[in-house]
Amino acid sequence: MTLRKALVAALVFVVYAVSVADRARAQAASSANEVLHYSAEWRFVRAGDIEVYNFGTHQTVMKLFSSGLVSRLFQVEDNYDLTRDDQGCNKSLVFKLREGRRNREIHASFDKQRHKATFVERDVTRDVITTQKESDIPGC
Repeated sequence: MTLRKALVAALVFVVYAVSVADRARAQAASSANEVLHYSAEWRFVRAGDIEVYNFGTHQTVMKLFSSGLVSRLFQVEDNYDLTRDDQGCNKSLVFKLREGRRNREIHASFDKQRHKATFVERDVTRDVITTQKESDIPGC
């Protein structure tokens, strides 16, 4: 398994765990803020740090950083920002990805009245939009 796949797998796990926890918190109408800290390992070597900030039921921010030896091989500095409405439905996602020489920004917004999601991926280094789409989404 490559380092990138290991970091992506760790990220997917954390995002899933956080989304399940966020949904439970949204249903319980909790308004407390919290910060969660995780460490990611790759083949028993510390690969990075993950910080998850929950701002009540309306916003979650996750920061992923490579560290140690892995950081010298492949620098990762990702920021993920999720905002939700009062019912706990996603309103927008903003990903700022700095992975090696790759520097991308991904914006997704969700329109629950129209049942549409818009997705825009931009290469920050070249200042070019690489992907732009709109798709149907189920109701929340």
